[in-house]
Amino acid sequence: MPPLIITHWDLDGYVSAILLLNAVGDCDIKFANAGLLSNVLSGITGNEEIPEDIYLADLPLDSGLRASMLSKLQTLEDRGVALHLFDHHAGWESTGARSVFTTNVVDTSKTTAASLIILHFGLRSQGCGRWLELLSKKDQSSDSSVREDFKLLSALCQKPFRGVRVQALKDLAFGRMFPKREEILDWYDTTYLKKEDFYQHSAEIIETVAGTKVAWVDLQGENLTFPGLAPKVIRALGADLCAVFTQGGIWLSTAHIDAGRDLSFLHGRHVAGSIQLTVFGHKSPIAIRPVESPVDDWFLQEAKGFINERL
Repeated sequence: MPPLIITHWDLDGYVSAILLLNAVGDCDIKFANAGLLSNVLSGITGNEEIPEDIYLADLPLDSGLRASMLSKLQTLEDRGVALHLFDHHAGWESTGARSVFTTNVVDTSKTTAASLIILHFGLRSQGCGRWLELLSKKDQSSDSSVREDFKLLSALCQKPFRGVRVQALKDLAFGRMFPKREEILDWYDTTYLKKEDFYQHSAEIIETVAGTKVAWVDLQGENLTFPGLAPKVIRALGADLCAVFTQGGIWLSTAHIDAGRDLSFLHGRHVAGSIQLTVFGHKSPIAIRPVESPVDDWFLQEAKGFINERL
């Protein structure tokens, strides 16, 4: 059975998968986030045949699922699976998880999991540094091929193209032509960018009591995600931060990942009015989600009050 990569379904997660494929060869790939990782691991532990190696990349440890997560990882290790972790989020380093990992590369000072993979496997000399440029400069890179690959990976984050993302990541890793590349790039240029431009111009500034200018964007009814939207909104409106309200919660960020204001002091659980919030992620961006209540207008109101008071 081939090795398995379990990675986040965002840009850093996709690039991490590409780099792991470069480093260790062909693998199966599954996608998760902090909340779903436990379910993915449950599916694996229930199988009679399991991979000899599992690589976890760019996946935060959900504090509410810590005990069950460690139990599943221990079960896999007991069955002879070599577990390899590459992550830059707070959480893993403060648990008893270290003993179950054959490879444990966790560094919260790094901006991406991809950078940890490049350093661990010595991939920079193999031309893989371009992937870090994609993550840092996105569509502002001076390299047209990097800009195109950013567009492609951004599109693969969207629901219409999730069915082809494994093939696309493998083709990118192994230097093969991805058959749907031109079709997806055309969709990005004609459909995706129009929506992104609409949301950029719909943003509004709300100033906190301390004078922090927060640009708010409402994407709650939107099925697409926009990884390049926050920097564009901040630059266009002269904001300090951008708060994007989605179906899954609020993403609060500076113009660049882990640059500018450090928001990690908000990590953890908080009471905001009548609801509990959990905050996790990077120095920037951070995710703000309700612990038990739904993501609705009431959550938005209480979260806005929390941001207004704390920033």
